Amino acid sequence: MRQRTKDYYKMLGVDKQATKDEIKKAYRKKALKHHPDRNSGNKEQEDKIKEINEAYEVLSDESKRKRYDNPSPFGNGFFSNFGQPTPDGNGINFGGFTVNFGKQNGNWRTNFNQQFIQKDIKIGINISLREAYCGCKKRIRYQRKIYKQENNKIVTTSENKDLSFDIPKKTWKLTTLKFNKVGNTDLKGIEGDLYIQIDYPIEENNHLVQQDGSIICLLTIPMINILREDAIAHNILGDKESVEIKLDSSKKNGELYHIPEKGFNNSNFIARVFYEIPININKEDRETIIGVLNKYDKPHFSK
Repeated sequence: MRQRTKDYYKMLGVDKQATKDEIKKAYRKKALKHHPDRNSGNKEQEDKIKEINEAYEVLSDESKRKRYDNPSPFGNGFFSNFGQPTPDGNGINFGGFTVNFGKQNGNWRTNFNQQFIQKDIKIGINISLREAYCGCKKRIRYQRKIYKQENNKIVTTSENKDLSFDIPKKTWKLTTLKFNKVGNTDLKGIEGDLYIQIDYPIEENNHLVQQDGSIICLLTIPMINILREDAIAHNILGDKESVEIKLDSSKKNGELYHIPEKGFNNSNFIARVFYEIPININKEDRETIIGVLNKYDKPHFSK
């Protein structure tokens, strides 16, 4: 069997059992170390990047890797085919990674750095449950980066940027808000976007948010309101707009009242209502209440 003349696994620094993702990660690390912008005019490094690309071209392709691991005694001729010209003829495609070449002041230009610059910024902020339900205004300060290429080197500067924005009413937990063109600036002067993820506690001020977005609240109502079957107003989490809960004397203590579309995600607001029984009662009134309760066979008090 013909022996391989090049050890592609050794070139990328991986073993023969390496997964496709491990090979890709190793290739990117090697390519970043030896790419043309960092080693302009260095013939040895230029040859090195060619070898790295050649190795990746083979090992990243399942069929080529199989043929490489099990070479034919008659030869296969694919070892030197490590790159394909781009359609415009100005570069080479190395297994999914394209390098464009051109002359400018005697130096090589490449879009290599552009591909590794993160233009978008992703941050998270914490707000209160009340702010999420009622909506609020927020102002944050964050840092963004500006990338420039000077003398074949990337120069990075940072700047602080302030942003004021509205968080809409009933914003659901872990919602991400997008703000266009306020992120990092790449080598071409193009600004990325800013993504802000909203998070908050699920319990606050006797209100609890359930998985479907419904809000359950424990309310204690004076017994007289229950007996009169009053309609009471409740401001969910301090919202300016109140909801009306029509009490029903036939409901048992601790039963639920559902108000539709007043929770998150158009779900319900659910009030668990408990009776507040008066305790400062004189003897005469106490006897009257006991008599009434005995009449309806619901003795909540005893002598």
